[in-house]
Amino acid sequence: MKALITLFFVTTAFLATSQDQVQVFESSKLKLNNQGESIEQSTETPTIITIDLDAKNLNITSPSEEVNKLLKGETNLKIDKQMGQMREQYSLQLNEFILAHFYLDMNVIILTRSDVHPLKWGIQFQETSRQ
Repeated sequence: MKALITLFFVTTAFLATSQDQVQVFESSKLKLNNQGESIEQSTETPTIITIDLDAKNLNITSPSEEVNKLLKGETNLKIDKQMGQMREQYSLQLNEFILAHFYLDMNVIILTRSDVHPLKWGIQFQETSRQ
């Protein structure tokens, strides 16, 4: 009986700590900082953010010209480093200088650059939902 209970708890703990290897988020409400100008917009077609941990990439498909302009057309970003466990709050370092901060408990995903002040360059996906 003890072995069965131990097996149950080990299996439960393993399942609780396992991570989804592919995660998809969408957002239609954006807040952008471009050269110090703050821009808020809503789009009919949502922005789709796909994270594939096995392939080590994050892909952003956005109808927003401003998002594509800030990303300089690079919408398929390489994940260089994962900071924190993939839970309610974590961050990813992308393409060396871009940081993606996930605040899933607040339904917000923020992209910043490590070489530019966030008020000069930043993308905030608000009211984000997980697909």
